[in-house]
Amino acid sequence: MVRTKLIGLAAVLAIAVTACGGGGGQSSPANPADIDPNATLRYSTTYGTSSWDPHKTKVTSDVILLNNVYEPLVRRDAEGKAIPGLAESWQLSQDTKKLTLKLRSGATFTDGEPVNAAAAKKNLERAKEKDSITANLLALVTAVNTPDESTVELQLNRPGGALPLVLSDLPGMLVSPKAMANPESLKTTPVGAGPFKLVSQQPGAKYELEANAGYWKKGTPKVKKMTWDIMVDPQTRLNAIQSSQLDVGITATNIIEPAKQQGLQVKVRPSLNTYIMNFNQRRSEFGKLEVRQAIFYAIDRNEIVKGALEGQGEAGSQMFPKGYFGHDPSLKEMYEPNLDKAKELLAKGGVPNGFTFEAVVLNQPVYMTQAEIIKARLAKIGVTMNLRPLSGTEVSPAFFRGEADAIVTAHVGRPDPTQTLEAWFAKESPTNPSKSEPAGLREAIDQANSTTDNAQRTALIGKASKLVMENALIVPLAQYNLGSVYSNKVAGYEPFLVGDEWRDVGVTR
Repeated sequence: MVRTKLIGLAAVLAIAVTACGGGGGQSSPANPADIDPNATLRYSTTYGTSSWDPHKTKVTSDVILLNNVYEPLVRRDAEGKAIPGLAESWQLSQDTKKLTLKLRSGATFTDGEPVNAAAAKKNLERAKEKDSITANLLALVTAVNTPDESTVELQLNRPGGALPLVLSDLPGMLVSPKAMANPESLKTTPVGAGPFKLVSQQPGAKYELEANAGYWKKGTPKVKKMTWDIMVDPQTRLNAIQSSQLDVGITATNIIEPAKQQGLQVKVRPSLNTYIMNFNQRRSEFGKLEVRQAIFYAIDRNEIVKGALEGQGEAGSQMFPKGYFGHDPSLKEMYEPNLDKAKELLAKGGVPNGFTFEAVVLNQPVYMTQAEIIKARLAKIGVTMNLRPLSGTEVSPAFFRGEADAIVTAHVGRPDPTQTLEAWFAKESPTNPSKSEPAGLREAIDQANSTTDNAQRTALIGKASKLVMENALIVPLAQYNLGSVYSNKVAGYEPFLVGDEWRDVGVTR
């Protein structure tokens, strides 16, 4: 059997945390007694949630806020490694086609319902339903068995090496079975087993969370309440922290130096998040390989890093950054910017005089700046790119529904690289409006999931990445650093490789 520890080793190669700030960055309190258990942690970021239903939402990035109120079967540490959640242990069979999870005893949902094998089975089967955003990630699960109230067995029809990390994401978040009876209510009222519960909300503006007194891990969370304020403008967030209206806020490239100069703490690290331009191959001219390749050659990703990110990132060559397992260094030189090559490919694609298309864009400054840079570059090869700015709750669903030719947005990194490949490029994925995939992709993903050996998976995932890039299915614009700016009263903050967690962050007296 392949045990929990081995699964964790398959997660990531360590990516070093870069700590910087007025006081050098503070990772943990000197004395736990300094933490105020009655404090409110006041946080701000750029996005809330479009739905509180982890299985039926249409936006995968909802996971960032949902992670506070729903406990997944498997959790992740700061380095992205799989650690126990509602499942205290798991075993993957030698042929990687059966996953057995042992649930911890005593965990309950916030409505008092027990977390047991029956609840897990009901959730996993719901997450597999065709209208669930998680369906394609659990398509390999053919049956969910419950030999006793604390054991869940997943029978698989293909290798499941990625499944433990998949279950640390939306597919593994457990909803109270009682709450499932009212799916409309679940969209606005979460009922989970996470460290917090929702108290009140102004959708798209502010969310108030309260510590879940029945959370299975005693002493967690470290605060009594947490507020989640939506502030799109980075300077507004910085001003609010400086004036003590907030404790912590997601960082942005243009506020790092000002924050340090003001004596605030800043901690950032390379992340799995990637700015992207994606195509709907069923619209405009994007069904033609040569046209997609022409767009790729025309875009100068270094210009995007310099002009939109102020140098705080790395030009994209694939969906996985350097240092992360699955990164293939051989892909770096595949699409070096070349306008002449782009024009040549347009001619081969039957549009020598260019064409016009529309891209939906997340209506925040960093995305609009990138889109304008792309638009200017494409104009040089005769291609007109019209922009349609949309909000964070609108932009991805519009693209997924097939209502746009292309999209400029950010891919929020998924716990396992094969999740990224499945979500964007598998033909059955609800987030792939092209509804096609390159020959050999399914086989490459299955091969990558047939082992938990990190080195072997890197080579096999690299094979799948090469297929994606050769077919120019997406343009990874840039990988960027993520982290937070925070006051000196915040203790225990560490930026996570995949989505920050707040359960162990406190506020000092």
